[in-house]
Amino acid sequence: MRRYISALMHDERRGTVDALPKALLWMLSVVYGLFMRGRNLAYDRGWKPSSDVGVPVISVGNITMGGAGKTPLVVYIAREIVRAGGKPVVLLRGYMQQDRSATDSDEAEVIRRKVPGIDVITGADRVGRARDYLKQAQCDVFILDDAFQHRKIKRRLDIVVIDALNPFGNGQVIPRGILREPLGGLGRADLTVVTRTDLNAGALPEIENTLKTRGRQSSSIHSVHRAEGFVNLKSGERRDVNGFAGNPAVAFCGLGNPDGFRRTLEALRVDLRHFVAFEDHHRYTAGDFQMLTSQAAESDTKVLLTTLKDAVKLTAIKGLPLDRIYYLDIGIEITHGKDELTDRIHSVLRG
Repeated sequence: MRRYISALMHDERRGTVDALPKALLWMLSVVYGLFMRGRNLAYDRGWKPSSDVGVPVISVGNITMGGAGKTPLVVYIAREIVRAGGKPVVLLRGYMQQDRSATDSDEAEVIRRKVPGIDVITGADRVGRARDYLKQAQCDVFILDDAFQHRKIKRRLDIVVIDALNPFGNGQVIPRGILREPLGGLGRADLTVVTRTDLNAGALPEIENTLKTRGRQSSSIHSVHRAEGFVNLKSGERRDVNGFAGNPAVAFCGLGNPDGFRRTLEALRVDLRHFVAFEDHHRYTAGDFQMLTSQAAESDTKVLLTTLKDAVKLTAIKGLPLDRIYYLDIGIEITHGKDELTDRIHSVLRG
């Protein structure tokens, strides 16, 4: 049922039998859109308070469901603050941990690996978690991940990430579309960062036009995801970004936007024999890898490729062929508006 609803939200089902379910979802989306407009109005007018946690806050979020590249941008911002001599702390909601009894998340482990020594805190009550942290330690900036709609906490800089591969879906809010709120919410954004611009450059004029009419910026910041190499999950051995060029492989991931990962591997000239896209935040099992290794055997390959976000979930599963699994290490590169982004980050750090 979840897959079917997702297909309707993405307009992947267009049969006559789907007309009624789409109409029902549209009616629900009208109600949801009205609720979000009312909620935003309450915050804008001060009827619902936003809390100041005592240090400046940078929020990184998006206006759609699914992966837009927020975590690489959070890593980029955290590194920039560290380079400037500041101490950032990342606050995560901690959505869909691999172990539901845990207080951590997959994204938290990714950020720690990419920015060694950084404190990463997870929890739904991010106001409370921030205040608890400041009772026992100090920091210069809190970075909120996935927080554009989390308006309970005041922020000095509000950044919205937009995926060039699927910027606004079909223009409908949840559950008929993938918008978390009506596009008018873009007017709250201080900056917009468009990711994967190299994979869909033709969409940029339409994206920029939407931002100018719905937002308050004259233009957006552009970025691309850059592959930094492949890393073996067992040994830590690193291979160059072209280390699997021309080689057969089976790839898998559980991302909000798996197409971005697939297209990156294709750009690196990996011979993809199979590409398996699990649901976002998928909880892997040994059975998944029985299927993947069977596909690899049928394809005459031993190599399994995935992402760091997926890789951090795998080491706890017993019996996996870790020596055959490589994750693609990816970073973000700002290709347009880098000085503006840097200046805005430093202005927050200066207070």
